[in-house]
Amino acid sequence: MIPKPQYPLYSAALSMFGGTSQYYACCEEADWSVSKEELERSYAEGSSNGKVKGIAVINPGNPTGNVLSFDEVKIFIEFARDNNIPILADEVYQMNIYDDTKQFHSFKKVLRMLQKEDSTYNDVQLMSFHSTSKGIIGECGLRGGYTEFVGMSDEVMALFVKVASTSLSSNTLGQIMCGLMVTPPKKGDPSYALFEKETKGIFAGMKERAKLLTDGLNAIPGISTRTIQGAMYSFAKVDIPKKAIEHAESMSRSADAFWCLKLVEKTGIVCVPGSGFGQKEGSFHFRITILPPAPMLKDMLLRLREFQEEFTKEWA
Repeated sequence: MIPKPQYPLYSAALSMFGGTSQYYACCEEADWSVSKEELERSYAEGSSNGKVKGIAVINPGNPTGNVLSFDEVKIFIEFARDNNIPILADEVYQMNIYDDTKQFHSFKKVLRMLQKEDSTYNDVQLMSFHSTSKGIIGECGLRGGYTEFVGMSDEVMALFVKVASTSLSSNTLGQIMCGLMVTPPKKGDPSYALFEKETKGIFAGMKERAKLLTDGLNAIPGISTRTIQGAMYSFAKVDIPKKAIEHAESMSRSADAFWCLKLVEKTGIVCVPGSGFGQKEGSFHFRITILPPAPMLKDMLLRLREFQEEFTKEWA
């Protein structure tokens, strides 16, 4: 089971290994949250076609930019317990929280709290992922990461050790950065003051740009986005005229892919069509990042507004 919208590597990996993607829908109108009822619907649908082997969760969300609450994390853990399936928790954006009303709750933390209160959670299995290429260190330029296994048997762990042992010539720079990520300078260390200053500066800039992009996209007629609570993206909704949709279909292309191609041709703005991530039928989206500097983002928003106005008139 994987979310919809989802990061495409999940569906690609499942296809490569002969698995089947069973989607559960994230509700855009409710800030991309997921209900227990939707998880149960998806599980029943998947079970009718085979055996559901696990559930993947992306928090903070990619491409959606949402952040799960404590109670939402608890819903996933309860669901995994009740259906005896492992959780794959993609938590690589855990440092990227911009909404002051939100807080990152790791699946392991919530699971341990539940296990203290109720022994029925003791057998829940969890694999959580973290990465140096996100947060404030890498921004996709440095690749390194790890998986933490919780509740796995010795036999299963032996298999994963065997798989890891086949990875020869490892990424040395990535391993160094991974070590720095999990053991940052402590108060009193010579580099602590500079580390704190740089970290706060980078994070403040990303928080500013998350708000800038949220407000800027919502100010453009025909484009809307939920608040970018975390991660590095907006999964923005775009209105595409019927004539343009029909033209795209005649080319065997999704309407949002057609829109994105026209956007880059006219303005140089590069984004990814929502059809690449999965979206509600009849809706169209694009994923766009907050990473460019604020002046560049402001210029981009002006060009995007002009493009959307011209595109809507051209295909009216």
